[in-house]
Amino acid sequence: MRKIIHVLIALLLISVLAGCANDSKDTENKTESRPKHKVAKQKTDQAEETAPASEIPAPEEEKPTLVERLCGKYSFRYNEEECTVLNLFTFGDNLYAFAGDAMSEEGDETPEVYSFWVMELLPEKAADLRSIDADACDVYVLTFSVMSNLTKYWSAPQAGRIELTDDGILFDGKHYVKDERVEDVFPYHKGSGKVDPDLMGLWRQKGTEAPLYFDFDGQTVTIYQKSPGTEVFFGRGGYEADGKKITGTYSVASSAYQPSDLEAEYSLTQDGTLTLHLTDVILDHPEQMELERITEDEIPVITLQDARAAGLTEDREYDMYAQSEETVSTVDEEPFYGVWVSAFTERADAEKIVDALSDKGFNASIVFSPDWENLSPKAYHCVTAGRFMSEEEADRALEQVKEAGYKDAYVKSSGKRKGERVYYTLYSLDRGSSVQIEADRVILKGVQVDDLSGEEPLTMNLIIDKNSGFDKSCDMQFFENYQNGDSAFDWFVRNADSEEYEDYSTVLGVFDVSITGDHIDSYYGSYWWD
Repeated sequence: MRKIIHVLIALLLISVLAGCANDSKDTENKTESRPKHKVAKQKTDQAEETAPASEIPAPEEEKPTLVERLCGKYSFRYNEEECTVLNLFTFGDNLYAFAGDAMSEEGDETPEVYSFWVMELLPEKAADLRSIDADACDVYVLTFSVMSNLTKYWSAPQAGRIELTDDGILFDGKHYVKDERVEDVFPYHKGSGKVDPDLMGLWRQKGTEAPLYFDFDGQTVTIYQKSPGTEVFFGRGGYEADGKKITGTYSVASSAYQPSDLEAEYSLTQDGTLTLHLTDVILDHPEQMELERITEDEIPVITLQDARAAGLTEDREYDMYAQSEETVSTVDEEPFYGVWVSAFTERADAEKIVDALSDKGFNASIVFSPDWENLSPKAYHCVTAGRFMSEEEADRALEQVKEAGYKDAYVKSSGKRKGERVYYTLYSLDRGSSVQIEADRVILKGVQVDDLSGEEPLTMNLIIDKNSGFDKSCDMQFFENYQNGDSAFDWFVRNADSEEYEDYSTVLGVFDVSITGDHIDSYYGSYWWD
């Protein structure tokens, strides 16, 4: 009997042990099929249960890439007073630098920049700047500035090298040291209001080959656009968002500390689309745009090969003042016959008619009447369906315009252009001595005026009023804080009255304008002095 009991007990033990072995095998198979990060977590949890805290290894921190380690503020001192400052910053794995010549004495809190430029540091391969082990990289530098060459690149990419040191970087043959006294090129980057957690992260504009990117990171927003053949647009600032509206202030690297307003209504759809209704247009993008959420890996890294493929080669002409007439936009100065459709006191009304005529195939444009001898001396924005050298050509076009529904259109010669194209330079906003602001006009006192003939400059007083406007050829990104519908008077007064940013006001610099006598009729361009 005892033998039978012992046999039964032995069989029972064998059965239990076999079952445990099968369970262990099943568990092992299941563990191998899980994602690796879950396995690691399971092992960590088991370790916490069985090992003292002092024996648990700390999780490995992700090593920063070379491009991340390079970011920061640096200076190179020539002597006790003169230095060059560098701000290195990144978007994705693209590396950029704001550089400036500055004056400061040892011990000064902040070197004062008086001349500046932006550099794009292109790697030969995207992986070069992504390295977590390397401390140096060959780069090819593209440089541009709003202070010269009409804001365009100075040359083809120039070979260079950047290397980390214990106390700074080696770049351009100079040893730049870390220097927190250097002013941040994005001084408005910290917001103070509430943010919408649904906005956080990276967004890319839909439906365009040169999209804008928005990166909402805490209370900081970065606005970015870069194509291989064009200068980078890099803006950063602070913002707040309440679920319906975004408001903030940002600066653009190429404009050196000058503030721009960010204001947009926004909405998020269930499919993850972010729709922005911008109050102020950014570059030439529409006021309303749709964006999609992306990851940082989806931001393209622009390399030397990309730049060369886009035409940035040694045989290209980079001097914008030496460009041929075919590549530089010009303003029509010659008399012409117009097929006149309508005239408005508000330019925005005229633009609607131009758009309608353009949709019908006409080469429509707006003409400011006081600029032309045969047109009204009163300020009207006149719409013509074309500019023709002979009256016969205009008459033939007139028939087509009337057939398109504009029955009151007529032909008339513009006469000679009255406005003279000049450049004026404004260095200071000192009230009384340099600028006099009145209720309906601004007087610029004793400004330097250069005409296009290249003769000796003159010193003049110039007047800006409600009839002073912006030509349609203007690149409005260089007229900071411009708002849709502004006259030149509105824009000037708003910026001149902003005492907080007076040292870097957008109304200072070199401006391309047309004048009649001492009156500024239209603005064509805004530049910093060379």
